[in-house]
Amino acid sequence: MSVGSVARVAIAALLVAACGTTEKSLQDQGQRPLNGAQLADMFATGAFDFRGSEGNLSTVHFHDDHTVEVSWQGGGDSGTWRTTDDAVCTIYKEIRGGKEGCARVYRTGPDQYTAFRLDGSLRGTFTPAK
Repeated sequence: MSVGSVARVAIAALLVAACGTTEKSLQDQGQRPLNGAQLADMFATGAFDFRGSEGNLSTVHFHDDHTVEVSWQGGGDSGTWRTTDDAVCTIYKEIRGGKEGCARVYRTGPDQYTAFRLDGSLRGTFTPAK
């Protein structure tokens, strides 16, 4: 495993430990992911400050025409978004090599959300952009 991979795994572990939140722990507390209609309403015209599981910071702008832009210090990308019964999915031009990524989203506090990949791993946390 490369030094970069070890660092990413360590950062992800710290983020999970810091917030103490796993998808299973939320489910054990009776929480359920937001449904497709809730996600569509939230993301239709929203901008969010996102902290990824590897510690990366970005701002994501969702539009009601189902386009999305993400920006971070020194870069950005654009693509499209959609919802399923219980997940939000994005396809960017460059991120993930243009492949779709989906996440289940839980409300974990006032204006605080936590997203998990479909395999249950932490994707990141986000709040409405300021």
